[in-house]
Amino acid sequence: MSKDAETLQRLVDFSDIKQILAQHGRGIDRSDASLFKAVYHDDATVDYGFFNGAASEFATVVTAGDTDSPPTLHRSSNMWIKLRGDTARSESYVMAYAPDTEVSVQALIGGRYLDRLSRRNGVWKIDHRLYVLDWNANWHGTGSAAMGFVKPSNWGNQREKDITHNKLTEWNRLSGGTSVAQHSLIAEDLLIAANAALAKQTIHDLIVAQARATDRADLDGFLAVWHPNATVDAGFFVGAADQYCRTIIELTSDFKKMSHHVANEWINVKGDKAVSESYVVAFVTKQEDDGNLWDELTGGRYLDSFSSIKGEWKFTERKFINDWNTRHACSDQTGKGMYEALSTGGNKYPNDPVYKHWS
Repeated sequence: MSKDAETLQRLVDFSDIKQILAQHGRGIDRSDASLFKAVYHDDATVDYGFFNGAASEFATVVTAGDTDSPPTLHRSSNMWIKLRGDTARSESYVMAYAPDTEVSVQALIGGRYLDRLSRRNGVWKIDHRLYVLDWNANWHGTGSAAMGFVKPSNWGNQREKDITHNKLTEWNRLSGGTSVAQHSLIAEDLLIAANAALAKQTIHDLIVAQARATDRADLDGFLAVWHPNATVDAGFFVGAADQYCRTIIELTSDFKKMSHHVANEWINVKGDKAVSESYVVAFVTKQEDDGNLWDELTGGRYLDSFSSIKGEWKFTERKFINDWNTRHACSDQTGKGMYEALSTGGNKYPNDPVYKHWS
């Protein structure tokens, strides 16, 4: 395959894998076993703690719930994909919403998917998935899904009643992966656009690498995403990026939980320069001086600048905008109830399972 064709094929592969990861959440939330099973190869396996075995059996288990109950919502973000021929590995963050109407609790659950994938007969699917539980918040239900109020006409629901299922069902079948012909003539403007798209993918990887390094207190990984002389304005800190990395890890060393979920990435590439805006929801659990534990959710945006020096993209500048936050007494239930069987938990560098996954 020519270098030009390889560039386009990489874009296709990234797109196909992102689609599979998104479909996984849809399959769970819509209680659609066939949609769920379609993201796994026939011999695929999963490790969720409470279930460790064949993915096909797991799909039946997790989609067998009551279709009249309020829906869950699995929001994936921070997708980081590495390709190697017909195989790939990926890491993605997930924030799951799971209401329990019987006890009027609305749970937010933060975790990660560590996946191994392969392309067989031109189709990318998952070979193995490991689920990592990072945090959970279990707040008294205040919304209609948790309290049993009458639902509005546009309320999401499980498979039989959800309006999106009917609209998208014709697209649920995987038609097979897309490949780029080796000997086709590729227009120059298409190649320019493809290279810009690959640059955006690289910049996306930098954004999620920064989030992971922060959450895992991985100083080397943190320092690696910045060019020399890069700067940061985080409000409480304005200065050199390398000092910012050390400051953040020191300030958060006592946090019990921390997870940065990044989404809504808008990236504009012009030559060897780029800028981006991305939204972030950060969850932290920390202990106050009085000994009480508190959960905090902070929503904000990253305004970033990048440059490519000798072919290597890295950050040159970051500014953080704080948009909103909410604070609650810690409601962590790790090791209890539905969380008891989720046996793989998040940790700091180098003990987190993500490092073994990427190795």
